[in-house]
Amino acid sequence: MEIYKGGQLVENTLDDKMISAMTLRKLKSPEFMIATKSIFDLYEKMDNWILTGDCGAMIYGRTRVGKTSAINYISHKLQQQYGEDFPVLIWTLTDHVPTDKSFYASIINAMDIGEIKTRTETALNLKERVINYMRIRASMTPLKRIVFMIDEAWKLAAKEFDWLMDLYNTLQNKYDIQMSVFLFGTKELLALRDCLVADNQNQIVERFMLNSHRFYGIQSEIELGMCLMELDRAEVSDMSGKRNGQKLSEFYFPEAYKEGNAIFYTLSLDYWEAFQSVKKLYNIKEEDIPMMYFMGSFLKLLMRFGKCGEDAVYFIGKKEIVTCIKETGYGKISNSASEF
Repeated sequence: MEIYKGGQLVENTLDDKMISAMTLRKLKSPEFMIATKSIFDLYEKMDNWILTGDCGAMIYGRTRVGKTSAINYISHKLQQQYGEDFPVLIWTLTDHVPTDKSFYASIINAMDIGEIKTRTETALNLKERVINYMRIRASMTPLKRIVFMIDEAWKLAAKEFDWLMDLYNTLQNKYDIQMSVFLFGTKELLALRDCLVADNQNQIVERFMLNSHRFYGIQSEIELGMCLMELDRAEVSDMSGKRNGQKLSEFYFPEAYKEGNAIFYTLSLDYWEAFQSVKKLYNIKEEDIPMMYFMGSFLKLLMRFGKCGEDAVYFIGKKEIVTCIKETGYGKISNSASEF
C-alpha cells in the first residue's frame, strides 16, 4: 500500500506491479527511442554525406552519451525516408582475433543472413556471401547505395580496414554500388586514426575518417525538456508488452495526473539543476549529460517514487530527482576525468 497527497491510501494490485515491470522493461529496450537534439544534428549530417556520395565518416563521443541509440534511431529514420528496403547494416564489434575469415563471418552474423559452416567455408566463400547480399539489397532501391554503421569501430585492426576497402571497391567498381561507412566510437577511435596516420595508412584515413562529427549528450535545459516531452507522450505497456494508451504519468502518479499536475516537462529546470548539483558534488567537468544517466535516473524515479514504489509520492520534485541521479552511479562511476 502507498500513501499519496492528503494521506489518501492507495492499494496496488499484482497486475499493477506486473504492468510497471513490463513498462520499465519496454523503456529500457532499444525499441524505445528518444530523438535528442544531438541525434537530429547527426542525422542531418549523415543524410548529407550519404546523398553526396561520401565514403563515410567517423562519429565519436564520450561513453554512455547515446551513440548506440543514435545508430538505431538513424537506421529507422533512413528507412522511413528512403523506403523500408533501403539497406542499413549495423555491425557491433566485440573483442576478436582479426582474421579474414572471422571478419566476413562477423559481418554475416550481423546481417543475419544464414548459418556459417565454420569447417567448410573459406574466407573467399564468406566474402562472396557478404558481397552478394549487399549487392542484392542495394539493387532493390533506386539509390543503389548501402549504409554500413560500425559500432565500437576502434576495435578494427588495420588489416580489417584493408578488407573493408576491398568490399567498398568491389561493390563500386564491379556493381556500381556505393557504400557509406560510418565508424562510431569513443576517444579510442581518435587514437586509432592518429595511429593510422603515424603508420602512413593515409588511404584508410582518407577513405573512412576524413569526415568526422563529435556526438554529445544532453547539453542544455531546453534539450532536457525535449526529452521529458517525449516521456510525457510515452505510454504504459500492458501484460503482453504492448502499449495500452495510458500515459506514464497517469499510471505512476494518478492523483497528480487527475489534478493536471503530472507533466514531466514542467520538471525541466529542476531536472537540469539536479544534474548540476550532482556534477558539483562529484567535480564533474564535462558539460553534457550522458543519455544513459538521464534515462537511468528517470526509470528509478518511476520505480521508487511512482505508485508501485516503496517511497511513492504525489509527484516527483528536485529532491527525488537528485536522489535517483546519485543512484545511477553518475559521478562516482562516470567521473573518470575528461575523455577528450
